[in-house]
Amino acid sequence: MSLRARTRVAGGFIAYVVLVAFVWEAAVRILGVPAYIIETPTRIARAFVEQGGLLLSHSWITLYETVGGFLLGTLFGLAGAVVIALSSTLRTALMPTIVGFQSIPKVAIAPLFAVWFGIGLTSKIILVISVTFFPVLMSTLTGLTTVDADMIDLVRGMRGTSRQLLFKIRLPYAVPHVFSGMKIAVPLAMVGAIVAEFIAAQHGLGYLILTTSQSLNMALNFAALIAITIWSSLLFQAVVVAERLVLRRMHTSPAG
Repeated sequence: MSLRARTRVAGGFIAYVVLVAFVWEAAVRILGVPAYIIETPTRIARAFVEQGGLLLSHSWITLYETVGGFLLGTLFGLAGAVVIALSSTLRTALMPTIVGFQSIPKVAIAPLFAVWFGIGLTSKIILVISVTFFPVLMSTLTGLTTVDADMIDLVRGMRGTSRQLLFKIRLPYAVPHVFSGMKIAVPLAMVGAIVAEFIAAQHGLGYLILTTSQSLNMALNFAALIAITIWSSLLFQAVVVAERLVLRRMHTSPAG
């Protein structure tokens, strides 16, 4: 996308946000909606600025849980996909269990993790791992198992080893699929961290949302929600940038 096109898109998005904020502000004031139900954008913006330090201090905790769990979940998802792709026996044995665990609502097991691993960072990171593992696993597995059969036959015909087939053909082919899974997983990682903080926490944006809801401080509550949205968007963009860099390196390398 050209710079001019990006500028046009950014301008359109800003105009859309301004329009929504204007309609929101007008509707709340005209209808006389109480502040403990919903705040106006101007008061939310004021709280966001005035309580910026508080929001940032809670954000670091949530980001640590999110990024740590996301990276570990991605690593486990990649490793699991490779193991399952190389063994049809393991695939048959493990996939029903993995899918069954994925079907359990994470909000239902978050209290168990808090009991088993404590109310500190460990239980939050483990819950984030459980949320991010599956999409990375499935996307990577799709990439590893949908390689062109003719390419596989060619490598085998040249007496290539299973190791060479994995590292020279399967994994490079699966890279775009891996990043697709990561882009699905990274917003879920933030959701997982927030859910874990709802259950048992003394810090973090989820904890802040819970306490401000109880005290009916809706301006700060919405400000925390905006902070979550901003951080989630930045993490998603970080994955997009990483994808571009990796794919560009692959395409420009001598081996590519």
